[in-house]
Amino acid sequence: MPSKATEKAWLESTLEDKKKALYRVRSDVQKTKFALLLGKASFDEFTSREENILDVGGITCTVSLKEERVAY
Repeated sequence: MPSKATEKAWLESTLEDKKKALYRVRSDVQKTKFALLLGKASFDEFTSREENILDVGGITCTVSLKEERVAY
């Protein structure tokens, strides 16, 4: 049976790997969303820009798109 220290090291290593993978996925999603919004394109999941509700694995997501001038 592995020691507590070995288990802890494995868990921390696995957790760190999963965090890195999650960061890459989130980054790719944000880049894709930004490109779609800048290009005023529509998401493949929707038939139009007015359709804004998507069910993913039992979780309902609502997407809101609007143009807004940002002061700088």
